[in-house]
Parts: sequence; C-alpha cells; structure tokens
Amino acid sequence: MRMSGGSRTLKILTLTYAGMIFLAIAWGGYVRAYGAGMGCGPDWPLCNGYLIPPDLFTDMRVFLEYFHRIIAFLTGWVALGATIYILARYRHDKPLLLALVAVDTLLLIQITIGMYVVATHLDPFLSATHLAVASATFAASVVLATLSMRR
Repeated sequence: MRMSGGSRTLKILTLTYAGMIFLAIAWGGYVRAYGAGMGCGPDWPLCNGYLIPPDLFTDMRVFLEYFHRIIAFLTGWVALGATIYILARYRHDKPLLLALVAVDTLLLIQITIGMYVVATHLDPFLSATHLAVASATFAASVVLATLSMRR
C-alpha cells in the first residue's frame, strides 16, 4: 500500500516528535548521572547569563546541560510544526487531535517544570516530577505516532 504525501508527512512529523522527546529524556538522564544539572547555573532560559556560554566547549557540565536545553528547544519547534500540520490537515480526526492535545499539554507542563527544577537548584521532588512527566509525554507521543501510522 502506497502512502499519500499527507500521511507520509504526518508519520514523519509524529515519529520525529516522539524521537525528540525520547532523545531529551535520554540526554537528561545523562546530564543527571554526570552531575551536570546545574551546568548552566540557575539561569533559564539563559546559560550562566549567556545565550551561548563562552565555556560551552571547555566545561563538560555546561556542554551537557546546554545541549539538553537545545534538544528541548528543538523539540518545541517540532511540536509546533506537528501541531500546525495536524490542525491544518487532520482537524476532524478526534483521536489524533486528542493525542496531540495530550502530548502538547504535557510538553508545556514539562518545560515549565524544567524551568522550576533549575530555579530550585534541582529540588529532588521537582526533579522526580520532571522525569515522571517526561515519561508521560513520551508515552502520549507514542500514542500520537501510532495513531498517525493508521492514517
């Protein structure tokens, strides 16, 4: 069976969205294991007061935390693209829209929690909540991608 251009684009977008969320979680786990969670200091969205920190390639903690933020930033753009595309082409597909709303809502919550994790210097409860919501976001993104495979 041959895919139409629209369904192919939908599949690519939703798989990329899920993949980016997975990458952010995996990279975040490495950041935490390395002890680099405060590599950018308490600044958010800046990194030690800079948009691009001068010690980005000389301090491994800064590098790891900064690129976790870059992955999250890029995930947000993929989310925006997927959302615009789905709303434009599949707005009458209720299961797909519900999954999209779930992923997007969880992603916004996740970003907000991440900001507070940094602001509270890695509060253990918020850090655990950050991982829990990330896991739920990834699960919802897998549902979204799975639904897109059926279109």
